[in-house]
Amino acid sequence: MVQPTYETASAGIIGSPSLPRPSVLIVGGGLAGLCAAIEVYRSGVNVCLLEKEARVGGNSAKASSGINGVPTEAQKAAGVEDTVEMFYKDTEKSGGQLSVPRLIKVLTDSSKGAVEWLGTFDPSIKLTVLSQCGGHSRPRTHRLAAKSPGAAPLPIGFGLIQTLSNYLTTEAEKSEGRLRIQTSCTVSKLLVNSDGAVTGVRVAKRLDSGGEDVGDVECDAVVLCSGGYGASAVVGDVQHSLVNEFAPHVLGLPTTNGPWAQGDGIKLARDESIKAALVHMDQVQVHPTAYVHLEDPGNDTKFLAPEALRGHGGVLLNGEGRRFVNELGPRDYVTQTIFEKASGQHMARPMGLGTLPLKAAAFLVLSEKAVQEYDPATVGFYVKRGLIHQASDLDQLASQLSVDPGLLRDTFKEYDECVSGSKNDIYGKKVFPGEMVSASGGAYYWAVITPAIHYTMGGLEINSSAEVLNNNHQAIPHLFAAGEVTGGVHGKNRLAGNSLLECVVYGRIAGQKAASHVRTK
Repeated sequence: MVQPTYETASAGIIGSPSLPRPSVLIVGGGLAGLCAAIEVYRSGVNVCLLEKEARVGGNSAKASSGINGVPTEAQKAAGVEDTVEMFYKDTEKSGGQLSVPRLIKVLTDSSKGAVEWLGTFDPSIKLTVLSQCGGHSRPRTHRLAAKSPGAAPLPIGFGLIQTLSNYLTTEAEKSEGRLRIQTSCTVSKLLVNSDGAVTGVRVAKRLDSGGEDVGDVECDAVVLCSGGYGASAVVGDVQHSLVNEFAPHVLGLPTTNGPWAQGDGIKLARDESIKAALVHMDQVQVHPTAYVHLEDPGNDTKFLAPEALRGHGGVLLNGEGRRFVNELGPRDYVTQTIFEKASGQHMARPMGLGTLPLKAAAFLVLSEKAVQEYDPATVGFYVKRGLIHQASDLDQLASQLSVDPGLLRDTFKEYDECVSGSKNDIYGKKVFPGEMVSASGGAYYWAVITPAIHYTMGGLEINSSAEVLNNNHQAIPHLFAAGEVTGGVHGKNRLAGNSLLECVVYGRIAGQKAASHVRTK
């Protein structure tokens, strides 16, 4: 077999040789990568973003619950009293003493600015819809409002990716090569000099002809924004995956990740030539609610049922039609309780179906009022996809769930007594968005959900300047990272809304620090 030779990258990879040399290379085009690219470009430094897929977005484009911010104008308008200190404590508590305090502080201190910054790119982008998601003591998770009355709002992840990528594309066209976005480019190696400083990357660009253009791209700094490794449990060489190596306890579960989430950046930086430190690699978040499509329940890849559905009043029931959990508890608690209380003979079996090929399955049920307050258009989308089902009234709901209607009515009655305050919830729930039985009746919407691998809290160790650290906890020269490729922010359990926030906060920091390094050379 003829081994390829590696020369300076050809025009097929980074553009015409007449274009300016990229001073900063960003690996990964999710939200963190886009934010980093914007900051580098606005600093007056040449930048090229490399994305291995045919389009940017990654898992960021799939995000649905929202982005956290404290204290924001949306909170003020809604009368929400919240503080950065409360947000910090919620994040710290969720992390179970594993989160790095200085990283949490930067995240929470910067949250208001992150939300405001996102709103500067398009006046029609308004992060004004609030939810109180699991583990949060206040409503602080922001989603996009509809751009016009009656229109469907964009999903938060897709909307942010679309907005920032449109901005970058427009700027790239007039930048005379100072800003470039190259898709279908896979980075296979970080280049280092004799001092251990990162000096570039080895990259292969897929060509329309089916071949590859391979070369080394030199630069002054590299920012890794290549995401986590949640898909490696079900896609590709599972035996040699990062999940199998560090978190084999979650093997056998489905995932909400796109197939690209293989931990590429982690593998690049842990190479013997770099020796980056890894932290919390065994901490993999299993989200409690992934949709089960009843025509294909065993599919390993699933749509996420947004936490905001529970934040607006969705309740979880086992196969008998009983509640069994505080729906707004932290994700790890809700997930574990589903495994304990909605498995085996207690597993959901709707519409006369037999045992589903899952480790656990529960019902997620929303009232008509909850759907109206969440977003009817989005729920309608899930209905069309066959993920959410509609029942005209409580009796039809009981029939579709294959549960006793009297027991279901008692379950909802007891829940509504907690809503009214006449009774304390035995599961410790304190926030009740709305009742389940309306005096005027109304339809119900339901889905079967199951826990699924959602997010990897572990990754490259960084400091608060987004510099990647080596095994001696010293900064690796010229190497930065942001987003799910890093570890230390979320500890053992990430709060809803902190993923997009981390991408914006640390993506911007990584871009600013990389640009600063270039300017001070």
